[in-house]
Amino acid sequence: MMQELADKVWGNPKFHDAAHRIELAWLTKEIGGVKDGPADITDATRLMRSAAILACSETADHRRAAFRVATCAYDLFGTEQVPLDQALRVVLMRLGNFPSIGTRADVASARPSLPFALVAEEIASADAHEVTINGHTVLLTDFQQKLWHSLVQSRRIALAAPTSAGKSFVLQGYLSALFDNDRAKSVVYIVPTRALIAQVAEDLKLQFEGTTRDVPDIVTVPVDADTTLAKRAIYVMTQERVQLALGAHPDFSASVIIVDDLLMVAGQPTFFTRVSNLFENRVFSDDDLWRSMSSQTQLAFNERLTRGAVWDAVTSTLETATNLAFHVGRASDVTLDDPGDGTEPELVVKLEDGDELPASLVVNATGFDRWWFTDLLQADPKRTVEAARSDLEERLRHDLSLPLTGLEGLHVPLLAGNVGPGLTSLMVLGAMADRILKRYVDRSRT
Repeated sequence: MMQELADKVWGNPKFHDAAHRIELAWLTKEIGGVKDGPADITDATRLMRSAAILACSETADHRRAAFRVATCAYDLFGTEQVPLDQALRVVLMRLGNFPSIGTRADVASARPSLPFALVAEEIASADAHEVTINGHTVLLTDFQQKLWHSLVQSRRIALAAPTSAGKSFVLQGYLSALFDNDRAKSVVYIVPTRALIAQVAEDLKLQFEGTTRDVPDIVTVPVDADTTLAKRAIYVMTQERVQLALGAHPDFSASVIIVDDLLMVAGQPTFFTRVSNLFENRVFSDDDLWRSMSSQTQLAFNERLTRGAVWDAVTSTLETATNLAFHVGRASDVTLDDPGDGTEPELVVKLEDGDELPASLVVNATGFDRWWFTDLLQADPKRTVEAARSDLEERLRHDLSLPLTGLEGLHVPLLAGNVGPGLTSLMVLGAMADRILKRYVDRSRT
């Protein structure tokens, strides 16, 4: 019922026109201090009603719009003409955004003025969002509540959420709740840089501050083989430090492992989903169709198939990864920064624009040099190959060997873009092996 009503509101152009006006008025006020914007109290009242409906929707765009227009209307007109504080409280409650209710005094104190039905709705919703952390009752947002329930069910989780969504608050609260009893327990919290070790460790110490329980040790340096591991501990370390600790204590195991922050550096979209279609599938099995294509078309076809193309299972995993971020740029060098204080050195990725990014592990995914094998050749054949690269690539033989006397046994699949589709990768490994090995097998039979 409410979803149908929300869809109807969303499908009304008048709603979007009014939403545009209210957002423009709010922005005008914020930037220039102008009070008389393109929206009026009538717009604000109608949009609050719409927001209260959209906040009940299961559609993310509806819920985002509800929050946006409700907060803009409240900020613009306050409570002087109509009780927008009460209306905003209802919208925030239906969005499950209980922490925001307390950020404005009049919104926080508006519940006694609400109709009984709305008060009852809020109480029921608040009960569902309530958890106890360190003896204190805390109200979580919808996102935080779902994350909390997944954590307490001991599920493996990859989550994605913007900054300030409250990921760290829930994770650290959950780690604190893990140590409510006296049982032995170990948690590993992997961070990408040394600087984050101190920050996360300090946040965790504050989480346990004031508790009367047996507080776990917060360990930030590798434990040597001669030192007995604590029965209750949270290990906040970079990947290298965890590896050192495991080397010293190979039998160590953790109850919970948290991996924080992966950064992908690229100058353009990096991954594209590999999809299957009739034409591409036909080309793989029809040599005549492949030969009918021009050399330029063949190379473009191969590039589209293999350049940054991954299967949809890969992109689905990446889409749900909360610890993955993107940095637009191009890496020019990787160096080792040794602080000289006895701790492990740290990798630093240097970018072409002069920026530097700290890292614990660097993967070079820039691709391959298709002509790498020339460094293995003696001087004369190397010069011959270097002088005729383009011609050799276009005339590569069916068995992927170079069309040069004396180098017939040198097979170069990376240059096989014109010979057949997928041969430059592992997409048609069987066909590639058949082309290369067939003449040797035939020769052994004669």
